[in-house]
Amino acid sequence: GGTVLSPDTSMGTVFDTASARFTKYQQGTQAHLSLTYLDLAAGMEWFALKYFYVGTGLRMAMNISASSTTERTILRPSSWTYPDGSTSRNVGPSSLTELESTYVSWYGTVGFLYPVTYRVSVSAEMQYYRSLGDITASGPWAVQSLGASIGFRYRL
Repeated sequence: GGTVLSPDTSMGTVFDTASARFTKYQQGTQAHLSLTYLDLAAGMEWFALKYFYVGTGLRMAMNISASSTTERTILRPSSWTYPDGSTSRNVGPSSLTELESTYVSWYGTVGFLYPVTYRVSVSAEMQYYRSLGDITASGPWAVQSLGASIGFRYRL
């Protein structure tokens, strides 16, 4: 999930009765996304050095839920509110129906794996993901992400 704020490019001028002068007025659109995916990946790792490796593979992400909230927000002046007393109000849908149910992405990793025992290893890894297609049905929207993880691996 995440939040995106897009200020309006045009600003108006309004009369502020508290200060008895004209001031700039601007609103923006804010979108809050909450997306849940189930991932299935297949890949390979090559140990270039004793404990360091690089990896690559394909990942399939299946959309489990996609909720969103879209709000209009008063950005300036900061003391202004809507008639109900709030600085923002909901204006958008509560779900994103145009998201594809499944998409495929390529990934690359660089990591460190240190064995603690024969079966347990400590790992640290950097990952880069790039979708191979669009994740929406309504237009071109690709996903790229860069992440890091630390954890344990267990050998069967």
